[in-house]
Amino acid sequence: MNHGQVHRVAAAHASPLVLSGLEAALADVDELRHVGSWSPPTSIDELVTTCRPDVVLMEYEHVVRTPGWRAALRRHERVRVVFLGRVDEPQEVLRSLHLGAVGFLHHSVPVPDLVRGLLDVVRGRTCIFLDAGPPPPVEATPPSAACDLTRREQEVLGMLLLRQSNDEIAEHLTITRQTAKNYVSQVFRKLGVSSRRELLHLDPPRAASATVSAASSVVGAAPLRARVRHG
Repeated sequence: MNHGQVHRVAAAHASPLVLSGLEAALADVDELRHVGSWSPPTSIDELVTTCRPDVVLMEYEHVVRTPGWRAALRRHERVRVVFLGRVDEPQEVLRSLHLGAVGFLHHSVPVPDLVRGLLDVVRGRTCIFLDAGPPPPVEATPPSAACDLTRREQEVLGMLLLRQSNDEIAEHLTITRQTAKNYVSQVFRKLGVSSRRELLHLDPPRAASATVSAASSVVGAAPLRARVRHG
């Protein structure tokens, strides 16, 4: 479907196969135009200056190791950044969204879902795709003073990130709808938000530093698999 406007997409990833696959995937998409690929990944500043993209798909693991990447995201607020990474913990997804990204795709994302995710992003929505493989082992981490989510609340956070309703959360966890609603309220309170929309679209100038540290301190969440929710 052609919505009229063509959006420019650039990518930075260590794998040439990933980059060539993205270019091939976008070849027949009317709304998206591939305008450049970088391997190994370059800085956000260099990529934006050279390719002038509307959307950048970047390797998450490279970006978080690059000094100054948070400031670079703020400098290029017009450009929508989607991370492609190997991590699949809900707390990492939440952290990336709070720090400026508009989407997070696990590297196992099927090509059709990747394209749909990018289309959702250019239409003003958020895209999330977590790993479809077996869950990784959970490692115990000391709770943070900023946010001490229980194991159940961590599970609920993961489901909130995938746009699950209270009814879906209740069914997944085999609890009543009211209990699910109570858990959702507790997660919102501990993360300093008041709604699902605010959870994914926190206004950085308004977000207290405790909110970011809370997001990065959520541990042990049971990852949700093979569920794609857009918008």
